[in-house]
Amino acid sequence: MLPGLPNFRDLGGVVCETGTTRPGLVFRAPALAPLTPADIAALETLDPVAIIDLRAPDEARGAPPAALAARRVAVPVEPGAAPRLRRAILKGGLTRAVATALMVETYADFVHA
Repeated sequence: MLPGLPNFRDLGGVVCETGTTRPGLVFRAPALAPLTPADIAALETLDPVAIIDLRAPDEARGAPPAALAARRVAVPVEPGAAPRLRRAILKGGLTRAVATALMVETYADFVHA
């Protein structure tokens, strides 16, 4: 959809507890810093009401371009997977099962942030 952001996508059609998300309302993307001018123009045609940035403060250094920055709402999801994994490594207990459980816990936190 956006050449500068190959992972940008419409979340329409995602089945959830209350039904299915409608196309054209919610999109997901990685950091918006690498957007090209053509990407920005294409994104502006979608007329986003808000850009919800879930990145931790240290990850959010690459802010969206000035044309979109006013719509950015920072909702950092903390503490995130990295600190949890680091603690498990320091305790000497990082196994596949522990890493999987930590990632599941991290993604569950997204919903509650």
